[in-house]
Amino acid sequence: MKAHELRTKTQDELKQQLEEAKRELAEARVAKVVQSNQTKIAKIGGIRKNIARILTVYNTAVRNKQREASAGSKFLNKDLRAKKTRAIRRRLTKEQKFVTIVAQPLTDKSGAACKKLALRRTVKATKKAANFPQRVYAVKA
Repeated sequence: MKAHELRTKTQDELKQQLEEAKRELAEARVAKVVQSNQTKIAKIGGIRKNIARILTVYNTAVRNKQREASAGSKFLNKDLRAKKTRAIRRRLTKEQKFVTIVAQPLTDKSGAACKKLALRRTVKATKKAANFPQRVYAVKA
């Protein structure tokens, strides 16, 4: 069955279909051990894909219901948050990492004010960067 056909079904119908597919998979695995019918053995991959398809449609429907339920709330459910990686979730945002500096023109002829992003640092970090700059090594040819 195709995914767009599954999306029209209710959650109860999807659960029933999932149980049927799991039962069919169990029968096919028994047939594989008994070595009775080769057509059942060949269907194992297709049955597993059907189970995955049903579960995908079911889980998206559940997630959509959760998203609708938590639409006005202050916090987003943990299942609905962006996964990414732990390091990406922990790192600073652009607003936290950079500060916007607006350079005012000296005269009217200088042009418009320009905005620059500068790395936001603590006092200690700025002193350290000023006093101990990154060393540049020349490589002999």
